[in-house]
Amino acid sequence: MNKHRAQIYGGELIGKHIAILRANDHSQIGISGTVVDESKNMLRIDIGTKIVFIPKAYTQLSISGEKKDEVVITGESILGRPEDRIGRAK
Repeated sequence: MNKHRAQIYGGELIGKHIAILRANDHSQIGISGTVVDESKNMLRIDIGTKIVFIPKAYTQLSISGEKKDEVVITGESILGRPEDRIGRAK
């Protein structure tokens, strides 16, 4: 698996598989699943048995791509409305 570092992630997160690598709430570290919704400050992740809410701030997460690439980003880089993030990434 290739790893790429990114400062800003401009892509769509809904439908992507993510894993929480670091978080202020240590019980959230290691959570992985599919992003089902995103708001300005939160991610909703389907972990198979339930939907969990993960704050974007103070987290580091891994996004698995279709080509088995992995992008590691900070939650701060995706804070804000998803539609505004696309413009920032260019």
